[in-house]
Amino acid sequence: MPTEELGKQTVSVAGLMIHAGRYDHTVALCFWAYGPAKHQLGEAHPVVVALASNMALALQFKGDLQGAAQLQQRLLELAETRTGDGIERHAELYAAAVVMGNLALTMREAGDYDVAENYGREALRVVEHYFGPDDLRTAAPLNNLGLFLLSSGKFAEAEHVFERALSVRRAKPGARHPMAAYTLTSLGSLYLAMGRPTEAAGVFREALVIREDALGSRHPEPATMMNELATACHALGDRDEAMTAFTEEEAICRRLGRHEDVAISLFNQADTLLRGLDDPAAARVQLAEGMRVLASIRARPELLNFSERLRRRIDEQLTVCTDIVANHFCTVGARTVCQRPGRTAKAVSYVASSGTMTQPFGSKNRGMSGSARPTANGSMYARVVRSHS
Repeated sequence: MPTEELGKQTVSVAGLMIHAGRYDHTVALCFWAYGPAKHQLGEAHPVVVALASNMALALQFKGDLQGAAQLQQRLLELAETRTGDGIERHAELYAAAVVMGNLALTMREAGDYDVAENYGREALRVVEHYFGPDDLRTAAPLNNLGLFLLSSGKFAEAEHVFERALSVRRAKPGARHPMAAYTLTSLGSLYLAMGRPTEAAGVFREALVIREDALGSRHPEPATMMNELATACHALGDRDEAMTAFTEEEAICRRLGRHEDVAISLFNQADTLLRGLDDPAAARVQLAEGMRVLASIRARPELLNFSERLRRRIDEQLTVCTDIVANHFCTVGARTVCQRPGRTAKAVSYVASSGTMTQPFGSKNRGMSGSARPTANGSMYARVVRSHS
């Protein structure tokens, strides 16, 4: 098979593997094809650039931000040396804008929000200049710029940008097109950050329906959106719906073999049982199962820290419950305890809302890759939410 054709097929397969979360396999596959393609076609050939771009994305998802950034910066340098004309030049510039946008997402993941925003604005400027402000190709850089603004706390501008991206995506592919769901999810995360959980839950439900219709409930994207919906329900005080969403998310992730996401879902269920349903015993069961799953993989430090804080809070509440039960036995006998469960729940609820309680990680809509970070809304530990072209 000719090198160029093999490279094109490898790019397609690598894209599918990235969507499936198989980042190690993506890096290995792209690296296998990259060397021969670079040797025969040249480093600046579009197929070689596409292989390198997918390899950079996979590195980004794996958490190798330095490796991803170096590769993306090299791709930008190559794009600046291209001198095609007409349609070819437009294609080159669009490819450069895509690489610039991905580099911006890497910078955002590294916590350098100002640099990320600058790259994001430049990527959008290039696309708008050559294709027009209403072209479908503006939707991805618009959505990503909104994510950078969200990270920087520029909520008003982020809302305007997300709404514009949603308008473009709904006008071109259609209101029910799967790509519209990504922007809806981004908009929902913004609403959560702004303290508007009712609106957030509405757009998350809409996004979930669109993605499930297009991809089925077994795909990882509906699982991610289920996590966001559960977070919104938790903020609204609807703990039962939050538990249902987290449980469905766990089932999808188990089928997909995404062990870290299974553990995160179990931790979120434990947190909901603890804070929302006043059931520390059940929370301990979910936490133990999450820790069992986590032991089978190399877990990120922040996830281990979150689970440890959750364990301490559960132990504190179980200690309170034990003390209350002991007091009842001493004063009114065991029978009274069984007849008055509300007394125990009230005491546990008081401990859960005390100022000394460790706050869980907050929900954060992420770009191409990311780790959760604390936010003021006191929401769940967030799974990865991708932005896509």
